[in-house]
Amino acid sequence: MCYYSGSFAIQFSQLLYIRFAGDLDPQRTERYRQQARDFGAGFWRYFDSEGAAIPFGRSLTYRFACGGFFAALALAGVDQMPVPLQTLGDVKGFLLRHLRWWARHSDNIFYPDGTLNIGWVYPNWYLAEDYNSPQSVYWALKSLVIVALDADHPFWVQPETPYPDGGGVSLVSAPQQILCNHPRGSHHFLLSFSQFIGIPFKASRAKYSKFAYSSAFGFSVPNGPVSLRQSPPDNTLAFSRDGGDTWAVKYKAEQAKFGKIMVCDEEVPIGTVSWYPWTDRSVVVTTTMIPPTSRWPDWHIRIHKIKATKSTSRVFLSEGGFAINSRQKSNHLLLPEVPVNEQTDAVADGIIRTGNSVLVLNNGDASGIAIDEPAKASLSFSMSAFDPEPNTNLMVSRSFIPLVEYDIEGGFKEEEEIILVAKVFAISTKVNSTREPPYPMERWLDAPRVTFPETRQSTDNDSHIYVNIL
Repeated sequence: MCYYSGSFAIQFSQLLYIRFAGDLDPQRTERYRQQARDFGAGFWRYFDSEGAAIPFGRSLTYRFACGGFFAALALAGVDQMPVPLQTLGDVKGFLLRHLRWWARHSDNIFYPDGTLNIGWVYPNWYLAEDYNSPQSVYWALKSLVIVALDADHPFWVQPETPYPDGGGVSLVSAPQQILCNHPRGSHHFLLSFSQFIGIPFKASRAKYSKFAYSSAFGFSVPNGPVSLRQSPPDNTLAFSRDGGDTWAVKYKAEQAKFGKIMVCDEEVPIGTVSWYPWTDRSVVVTTTMIPPTSRWPDWHIRIHKIKATKSTSRVFLSEGGFAINSRQKSNHLLLPEVPVNEQTDAVADGIIRTGNSVLVLNNGDASGIAIDEPAKASLSFSMSAFDPEPNTNLMVSRSFIPLVEYDIEGGFKEEEEIILVAKVFAISTKVNSTREPPYPMERWLDAPRVTFPETRQSTDNDSHIYVNIL
């Protein structure tokens, strides 16, 4: 699934059929109505309480066309929609919150002559596909088909319904994604497992196959084929066997498997997917992801079981968290590194780095990654606030990515297995503004610990997550 499934094309077009040609084929029309109900049951979760959509997939230069489903839904008048899209006020709330979000983020989406540029929240040709044109950006106006309603339609006087409570963490089965908007956290994002697109569109791996996508931090796209700086590894585990010149990431993955796990007496969904960095399948990676929980609402966990099917030469790996603005608000200079001994709840904006973690704080937002030290003796690692090339992130032109880099100097032996654990942390002040913002450092220092059954020694269920690797 991407926005073509709903707002850009399929559901949008079917809803217009209901509105303008529904009497031609009643059987087809009713099928389209039911598909709108089924789709809407999960689609609303891709929007946060401020109206921001999670950017995911291609053609994101269509911008506020992401809300086109809600406009067409009101236009079609589909009844018996599921919660929270049952009433006109519900649908109106989702549509207008989205349009207001874009109004607040529209400073850099126009050329000087007033026409829309290509990009997301600022002009960005690295994001573009080869079919984008000065005209195609006006697909954004799909969200304005609502003006086709008569002036006396109830939509115009119906009060907006507030954003629903209880968004929480939920598996949306059709796209095989876990949508995360934990009520105790302050971050709206999704975990993605098996999605990819086989057509070789520009930057398709970045647009479909990262582990996570965020309405607050967006995602990053490559701007060249050489070096990690040109292929930003936010929410990606990247492999290199040519000294770091080129990097391979998750692409055509196997079918994901989903289940449940108990974390501090709370049942949460988890997913596992197997994938191959290289087409020769010399390495297979099985990744299990655990979403935020009530105990750790600002964290999600990635566990990678890496197995070599044949011996390899030296291998480098890099795994990143969410890309965050790298510039200070006051002077636009790069964020400084903050000494570890200055860690307090009121710590200044900057980079906090330890031997196995790195956190970036900027204007109330926070993005970090921490790891459990791997058992493999010949594996070394380092932590950094990685500086990718400019204009690779959708949300900000200059970014840092909390990053762990591994060096397996001796390579893999045939049938060798290693397990890597990454704990990814993120807080955004832009999400769920009605909630009291958490103290980033307090939440950061209270990191989860992952324990596997064969090494379990403690029964302290308040500080460990016990995981069976599938």
